Amino acid sequence: MSKKHPNGKQKRVLNVYVGTPNRVLKLHSLKAFDIGVQSDRFRYFVVDCRLNKKNFSIFENKETKSDLLELLIQSKEALKREGSNKLKIVQV
Repeated sequence: MSKKHPNGKQKRVLNVYVGTPNRVLKLHSLKAFDIGVQSDRFRYFVVDCRLNKKNFSIFENKETKSDLLELLIQSKEALKREGSNKLKIVQV
């Protein structure tokens, strides 16, 4: 997304939403951002795959697994978007 800077130049803005899948779902339910087909703000979904203190990944932890799946289901339209605006999922 581009915005006009006070000095007259265009600048690129990257919106970053950080949190557990549950927190991201809550932000979405509060309309903090849109993850639909028309949204140009929700372009990257970064999944932290490091192991927690109990040696579980986000995919194995009971508390986060269902929230992660729900977030992926809600973002399925963003995965279908065309071109460079298509949602990309990254594991770190």
